Amino acid sequence: PGEFVLPEEVQANNPGFMIEARSRDTVDELIPKTGVFQSDYVPGVRKFGVSKLNYSSLVPYDIVDVLFTFTCSRPLFDGNIIYLTLPGFQTSETTVPLFGPLADYFRDSAGRFDLPANELKLEVNRTIYFSGAGAELLNPDAAPGEEIPITLGFRSLKLPGALYENDPSLLLRNSDKMSTPQSVQSSPRVGEPLEGGEVKAFMVSELSFNPMEPENPSSITLRLRPSIILYQKNTIVLHLYGFKLTSRLTFGGLVRLNRTVPVPPLYGPCGGTEAITSLPLENTPEADKFKNKVAEWNAVDWTLTLTVADERVIPNDIDTVVTIPWETGLKLPSKLSEGDGLLTIEALGSYIKREPIKRVPAVGPPKYITDSRLVFEPAEANAQSRLEFEFTANSDILPGTRIHFKLGGIQRVDPTGGDPSGHIRLSGVNAPLFEGSQGAWDNGDQLLTVVVESVTILSGRQTSFFIEQDQGFILPYAMYQTDPSLYMYIPEAGIPSAGTQTFNFTSRVNRAAKTFALSQLEYGDGDAVPYPSTISTILITLRPNVVLPQGSVIRLHLPGFQCRSARPLLSPPTTNVLDPGYKRFMTTDGIAYYGTWDAASETLDLEVSPGQRVPNDASTVVRLDADIAAFRLPPRMSQNDERLTIEVVSGQMIFIERIKLSPMVVPRTFDVSKFV
Repeated sequence: PGEFVLPEEVQANNPGFMIEARSRDTVDELIPKTGVFQSDYVPGVRKFGVSKLNYSSLVPYDIVDVLFTFTCSRPLFDGNIIYLTLPGFQTSETTVPLFGPLADYFRDSAGRFDLPANELKLEVNRTIYFSGAGAELLNPDAAPGEEIPITLGFRSLKLPGALYENDPSLLLRNSDKMSTPQSVQSSPRVGEPLEGGEVKAFMVSELSFNPMEPENPSSITLRLRPSIILYQKNTIVLHLYGFKLTSRLTFGGLVRLNRTVPVPPLYGPCGGTEAITSLPLENTPEADKFKNKVAEWNAVDWTLTLTVADERVIPNDIDTVVTIPWETGLKLPSKLSEGDGLLTIEALGSYIKREPIKRVPAVGPPKYITDSRLVFEPAEANAQSRLEFEFTANSDILPGTRIHFKLGGIQRVDPTGGDPSGHIRLSGVNAPLFEGSQGAWDNGDQLLTVVVESVTILSGRQTSFFIEQDQGFILPYAMYQTDPSLYMYIPEAGIPSAGTQTFNFTSRVNRAAKTFALSQLEYGDGDAVPYPSTISTILITLRPNVVLPQGSVIRLHLPGFQCRSARPLLSPPTTNVLDPGYKRFMTTDGIAYYGTWDAASETLDLEVSPGQRVPNDASTVVRLDADIAAFRLPPRMSQNDERLTIEVVSGQMIFIERIKLSPMVVPRTFDVSKFV
């Protein structure tokens, strides 16, 4: 008995059931496969086809009424139970009054709220139908159909501090034997986004090691503070790829509790079975917050899990600090970057999305791209070209990792005339390593992002792919050989962030170098004489020989100049107030446009704003008005002074060069005067 387990659902007289007879050695077919004439119907485990929550207020910690709208694949009968898991919700009483037409269909017109488990239990006492006249009676406004959603209300529940839109931690199941929890399909966001853009996050997450020796046992201290309270049975999961556990002997009298789980042969460090090991925490009051004062290490997926103990919480107003002693034998990886994005943290139960651990010290040698190449074919000015990528990293790149390629100056024209941003097709031997053999192209930021699919790209493995010419990528007028505008970065693998990993080689485009065909400064209005050390209007005129896309930063070095504002406002030239040149740069409100002045380095930065570009076929003129920007001229400046320079330091980069035209600024005094 109990040897066979029925599937979730079997239709009557299932045509998939076959019977045949073969010889003992299975070689000879005695009776061919024949369909079974009769088989029983196994009713399916109930599933919720529609599930939706709405709250009477979306303000965190408000007391609200909740509307629960749902359908079920089969009727709910007397004695069936619906369980609704609501992490972080609270109530002053364990009995939750129900309201609405459906309230009388549940025992005592109330639900039972299990506060420690954050679970609402709803026991049916009358049959609930989701189709036909019975359902239409409960929802007369619904259009007749196979399934009619019905709504049940809950009174006086206290909202948690934050919830994602369609938060997956809101779970729904029923009392059927094989019922599994389903996430509520639709629910509103509660709370305002934090600094990172999400409503829930770890405000503090920090790892520290002692000693910090690669591939050696170390004590590991975790400091954390979630933005929401974590309750009993919630778990904190740290993904620590590259960490390893030494032999499972007992160290220093510390006991390890081991259990084994099957390991897929292609996942994890080895096949067969591998232990999930309980690592004792250092005995501190804060260790009491976690179940059995242990953290569970799973060598299969390199995770360290801490489960909140019964009747305990992890607060959101103070840091929680726990330490795993070095005697447990948990070894550091061979290398970690500072703030390594490979190490991540998430919370389950009261769900917090997986995010990089905010502070991680560097361990061992640095991670970087050991070799990378980007070749254009043809490598000609303004040509539609094929792009060939090749790279090798000195650390593993895990499934799901995003690899970013910044292609400053390269634009795409969609062959069909549509939006040039979007998915583009990858080709080549390693293209299948990436999701759908596709990459995501952002034409504004000129950024290509590919996502590693289901394999690990091992350290030292050369990876190559290309983008065919017919994908519509257009080269600029000119590019340097090994151009710093072209680089790659993999923060999720701990490989340094944007701008620090330029390609080892990129094709040169055009014999002509990138430059400013025109760069000019003028001081004062009209024919006014520019007196030294006085506040004056400055007119900047420039025209690069390549297009400067959004995000490009033009930097002017203006030694001796002074400005009282860190964000001097830009204006159009008085000769043409409709000139749009100044509107190509950053703005806060679409009315006032500004540059950035660094008094220490005496530089003025003009950043091209989103959706704009500085053209190469027309001059861009920017006016720094004496009454608004209030720049003060230096005491002395030669005509076409070589100290005045211009460069583009981000985006489509142009190396530093002298500003070609600028007037003289000299004192109007006698250099020598003598009375005899």
